[in-house]
Amino acid sequence: MSHLDPFTVLKSDKADKPEPPPAKIRPFQQQSDLKVTRYIIGAQVMEPSSIANQNSLWTPLMAIVWAAISHIFIMRFGGGYPKVLTTFLKGNGFADAEPQVLTEALLEWLTIVPLVIAPPIILLALFEMRHRPRFEEEMTRAIGEEDMRDIKGYYATEDLIAGESETGKKAKSSATEETGGRKGFWVLEYDNRIIGAFGLDGRKPGQCLDSVIASATPTSVDETKKDKKDESEASSSTATESPYPLRNRKGKSGSATPVPASSSTAAATVAASYNGTVQLRRFATSMSFRPAGIEEDLLQFAATYAFSDTNTTTSLPPAKRITIAIRPTVQRGFDAVLVKNGYKELPAGSSDEINPDEWKDGQPLATGVKAYLQRLSDKFWPLSLGWKTYALDREEWVEAFAQ
Repeated sequence: MSHLDPFTVLKSDKADKPEPPPAKIRPFQQQSDLKVTRYIIGAQVMEPSSIANQNSLWTPLMAIVWAAISHIFIMRFGGGYPKVLTTFLKGNGFADAEPQVLTEALLEWLTIVPLVIAPPIILLALFEMRHRPRFEEEMTRAIGEEDMRDIKGYYATEDLIAGESETGKKAKSSATEETGGRKGFWVLEYDNRIIGAFGLDGRKPGQCLDSVIASATPTSVDETKKDKKDESEASSSTATESPYPLRNRKGKSGSATPVPASSSTAAATVAASYNGTVQLRRFATSMSFRPAGIEEDLLQFAATYAFSDTNTTTSLPPAKRITIAIRPTVQRGFDAVLVKNGYKELPAGSSDEINPDEWKDGQPLATGVKAYLQRLSDKFWPLSLGWKTYALDREEWVEAFAQ
């Protein structure tokens, strides 16, 4: 009598199943990836909004506020606590409580349930009013920053694509490639879908980038209207002098806007300010795929590209350190992923500390009464939304992770 080997059966079943679709990390392509990449970056910025609401509610201070509001509601709108409970709290026990019909006692308890549930709903609504506008503003600013407006140019993605071919490796001596630190923008593609993206910034690491909404203030709007009026007057006055009149835009001081610096001057400035540190400026992943460890895959790829001596896609020297700024209180588990991959939290005041809420000159991003009230409320808010900087040094990466 022949016996069927169960391991053979299991092996044959697995052989019949189709292989999972391939996943790969590839350089960003402007024509096909731009819309999806901007969407996933914006969604990553907005994601902490709901998490901040939940985490703000489950704090000791908010638990006390919850209990206090519930007590006021019960005493003011509910006619007080159930008789059985008040009798027990007075120390008389349940024996002295007046006999009650079961349905009546049940109704007394049910009437206070909405009064206990209402306070957290009110608090969540207040948290939503506080958090959502803040993260929406950050999302709008992030999408409007100079690297997201021109991903291909800022991160030199064409050099990355060319560097993967033999002919491109011989022709990678462009001016943008030879300035600053290693940089690039990649996407994680799975089953023809982009489920992750990250940008490594060696051009302006640690600096806040200019955004198209940075000047969206009442003062700047008034100045813009005034500039347009001056432009129309200037163009009308010079219309008879030349058939092709030029439109001169005045600056804040009343003089014409200076000509932008040449590319060589800008490159020299970037090269002079580079100290061997690069920044993971953009890092976004699809929430449904995070349990598969895609965050670790992207972090390891970024470290290999930045630190490897055998990197054939760039002629720039290896970086000394990678930094990234996160909000640990609302980015659940990501700080643990960073620590697992060798990143360490930098102390406050470190030279490589990143503060996305400030300009590169140290001035607060927002000004005016609204900004002052926001910074004041941050000090007393139950949840800290402050940034922390994590860094991975090349020496430690070589010792612990390099093959």
